[in-house]
Amino acid sequence: RQYIDYAISCSNFAKDSYTGLTSAKEHFVTFLGADLSSNFQTKKNKSDNNLHMCCLANTEKRKGLDILIKSFGKLEHTNKKLFLIGKISKKWFISYCEEYKIEVENIILTGPIPQQNLADFLLNQEIDLHILASRFDSFGMVVPETMSLGIANILSPFVGASEMLENNVDGFIMNSLNTASLSLCIQNYLRLSTQEKNTLIRKVLKKSKQMTWDNYNKRIHLIFDKISTINK
Repeated sequence: RQYIDYAISCSNFAKDSYTGLTSAKEHFVTFLGADLSSNFQTKKNKSDNNLHMCCLANTEKRKGLDILIKSFGKLEHTNKKLFLIGKISKKWFISYCEEYKIEVENIILTGPIPQQNLADFLLNQEIDLHILASRFDSFGMVVPETMSLGIANILSPFVGASEMLENNVDGFIMNSLNTASLSLCIQNYLRLSTQEKNTLIRKVLKKSKQMTWDNYNKRIHLIFDKISTINK
């Protein structure tokens, strides 16, 4: 870190975590992107009363699965489902749910899903919300990936990608890292009318068009131009 002249981070949250810890003369921020393949289908208009949520994660505590599961357990909704996708410990999951007396019948552990099959799975399960209640996520690649399908995100304030969202417009940002804040975001979604939910899908898709690798490459190019100008 003491040999860094210029640093580039994927979010202001990530940048701030390195404040005073490197020798960088200047620290730039450029958000990451996703592959928005034209072959992808996107989420259809919302027309039912189901609430299908998911979390893409390979760790339990860092990704805030404890917060998510507890919030889901408290949620009163007849047609709710939660899909936990990734390398999640079944032993930890069962132990946690038993400790907090959380019913598990509507929580599905899918295990890892190959990247090439993920979009189809999320759309076939009619996922409404992707939730990332992380304790630390410098960006969160799954955010633009799910948004590119028309799936709205609920993010903790410690997910770098939340900086790209407009709260309650094209996604939801938790006020703090706890079940009450997450539950409030879920309720904010549930309060939307069917028309408002469909408007949300369109706004999510529109925002995702900004979260592409092409746009990332353009931002990187501008940063390198600026660095080359500084060093002249």
